[in-house]
Amino acid sequence: MIAYLRAFPDIASESKTNVIDQVKKYFYENKYLPELAEYATNNDQLFIVEDKIVDLLDNDNGGKKIPLGKYVNNISKQWSMVKVSEALNSDYQLFNRKVAELKNNAIVKARHLIIDDLLEKDMTLDFFYSTTTQILSKLKPVLIAPR
Repeated sequence: MIAYLRAFPDIASESKTNVIDQVKKYFYENKYLPELAEYATNNDQLFIVEDKIVDLLDNDNGGKKIPLGKYVNNISKQWSMVKVSEALNSDYQLFNRKVAELKNNAIVKARHLIIDDLLEKDMTLDFFYSTTTQILSKLKPVLIAPR
């Protein structure tokens, strides 16, 4: 872990978010999910990845009742799982449909998050800017993703 952290880019000066959260995100996207997918593929247990997809979809049930940061992180995690799952190039159609569902869910949630903020009647310009910047910084890959 220390070797990975030494190679990790200096994000403290680049980001307004917590460095620990950035490190957790890095390991989630670059170690945990890829290794989970590799293990599942090598052991012919793709259901492990599918279970993780279902878990991510289930975590989304709270909708915007959960704090904005957690909501945005969940969408970001969903997108990371989509990228890892699509890279498996599976020919198992039930799995591929579940991946497509997760992808669609992440895109729809990210877009609605922006639209909901734009439609707030009492939204001040400063709040709108800070909220939209926070959302866009984390969800840019989801919002500009090729379909």
